[in-house]
Amino acid sequence: MSKAALRWLVIGLAPLVHTGCQNGEPQASWGPSADVVLESRGAVIEAQCVVTYYPRDYKTRYFSTQVHTISPGTNGFVAKAVEPEGELFWRLSGDRFESSIPPSAAGTLPVSLINRDVIQAIATCFLASAGYYDLSKFRQLDKGMVHGRWYQPLQPPGDDKPTEVTLFMLPEEGRVDMVRVVSGDTAVTVHAYSDRLLSEVSRQVPTRMDVFSGPSSTSESVRIFSIDYSNFNVLRKN
Repeated sequence: MSKAALRWLVIGLAPLVHTGCQNGEPQASWGPSADVVLESRGAVIEAQCVVTYYPRDYKTRYFSTQVHTISPGTNGFVAKAVEPEGELFWRLSGDRFESSIPPSAAGTLPVSLINRDVIQAIATCFLASAGYYDLSKFRQLDKGMVHGRWYQPLQPPGDDKPTEVTLFMLPEEGRVDMVRVVSGDTAVTVHAYSDRLLSEVSRQVPTRMDVFSGPSSTSESVRIFSIDYSNFNVLRKN
């Protein structure tokens, strides 16, 4: 990772004024049930959460509830939101991304802010923070300091895809609490914190996440929404 990218993280995570939003991902046709349990391997975690969106003027906040279903064995992730306009789904399974958005929901905050990169960043940050990745197989980049703490940036081996994914590990703790996804001229960063023990899978999982977005080439970044997990349900242990 370049020094410019690290500078973006140092400066860009601080502002909390929304200056723009990302376009929603094109819709895809798929089943609304999004049943990752049937097609997954290993544990399946269902998490209920409150999502706080930050509109452009930042004078009022928009609150919504979602259900996230995480399948560590397949890197599968589904987000379901029930809005006044209907049910919204975003699904990531391996390299495949799909969304199911009612036409009446076009232009709403969830649809305008959530896209493939956002879902990938959230899923990767949750799984990495919970220790589901073998970090010894990741490429180590030069260490850098973010908000006064040293981080070891890591990237997946042999990752030659258009989307660049970087995990940030705290060296002294051996724990990842931040992920950055860069696609073209846009960067999405997710910071996970307030871990708790999920005894059913014997892992520490994050209970809060902040999601930031901005140009990949500059230090301009804004917090677009926050996630507060309130309840975890292990649908399958292994």
